[in-house]
Amino acid sequence: MNYEDEDPIEGGVWACAPVSERPEIVLTDWHVFEVGIVDLPTRTRHFAGQNVTDSEGRVSSPIVTFDAATGRGITRSGRVYELRGTSGFTGDGEYTWNRWQSINDVTDVVDVTDEIKNLMVQK
Repeated sequence: MNYEDEDPIEGGVWACAPVSERPEIVLTDWHVFEVGIVDLPTRTRHFAGQNVTDSEGRVSSPIVTFDAATGRGITRSGRVYELRGTSGFTGDGEYTWNRWQSINDVTDVVDVTDEIKNLMVQK
């Protein structure tokens, strides 16, 4: 199935393949953000970056666990994200992150990328 042909959710952002079809995503040019979202009682952390397989920007559902030794994390959806390469956005990753914030009524953002990079270096 070609998800690029689906109707966009908003502003060039579309639904991703189900976890059953794409259980793992490799991100390059990545960041990790902690956010507050309207109507959610707790803050959540999300991976954002460039999806290597589909050559698109990607933002994850909330991170549930993260293994700094492998650079792999599992999100609330059950998808596994692997962080590779250096942090720092490309155009598509940054665009997707900005649109995701708007669509999800994000009220506050803290970039925790350096914290995650430091954990990965220590392992």
